[in-house]
Amino acid sequence: GEVGRTWRQIPRREVLKWSVAAAGTALTWSVTARTKLWRYVSPQAVLNSVVPVSSSPAQAAQDGLREEVFEFLDGIESSGGLRVGDFPMGLEWLNSKPLSMKKELKGKLLLLDFWTYCCINCMHVLPDLAYLEETYASDAFAVVGVHSAKFDNEQLSSQIRAAVLRYDIAHPVVNDPDMRLWQRLGIDSWPTFALVSPRSGKLIAKLSGEGHRSDLDALIPIALDYYAQDLDARPVSVVLERDK
Repeated sequence: GEVGRTWRQIPRREVLKWSVAAAGTALTWSVTARTKLWRYVSPQAVLNSVVPVSSSPAQAAQDGLREEVFEFLDGIESSGGLRVGDFPMGLEWLNSKPLSMKKELKGKLLLLDFWTYCCINCMHVLPDLAYLEETYASDAFAVVGVHSAKFDNEQLSSQIRAAVLRYDIAHPVVNDPDMRLWQRLGIDSWPTFALVSPRSGKLIAKLSGEGHRSDLDALIPIALDYYAQDLDARPVSVVLERDK
């Protein structure tokens, strides 16, 4: 009978049928096991790995090459650059009402901080953000934290709010649990800073990891000079969680 047959005795069509079924089962298991990993990957991230978003303006600014930064920004504004797009609708915000790059943040040199509260490196850069916020408080410069959870339990706004209070974060924070902005910009690590043009909403520079205070402190004033005619220095309204 069937039980006693060796694989050599089984018709090729039947072998093929069972091979396809086994491969399908294995593929289904593999995709299911990796579903959460795909939250962190996007077509833009894959593209960035091949043609990285340049952080050269930050390095040029550090080196005092003002004209080189201006030329780089000319290129971004005239033909190149990734358009960031506005924040997705319906997200929960902390320290402010929902903000829009087309309204409240229009005319601002915007620094997005992609972070998650269980990331120790993200906590290490908070003093850098506080420094930049204080240094450029009277300029058309704004910081928004984009909370992009690594684990499911980090997606809760109540947990993020506790972290905002614990670490005394004073800039607006948006909870993006589905990591839509992360995927749109091709972010691939925590923390990552993304500097956005106040003119076109394009990505100017992307810097990942710690140790970028001096890079940003050199680049921001040059970018503010470059975009001087596009700026609106009126402060963004915040309502800090600690005052509620």
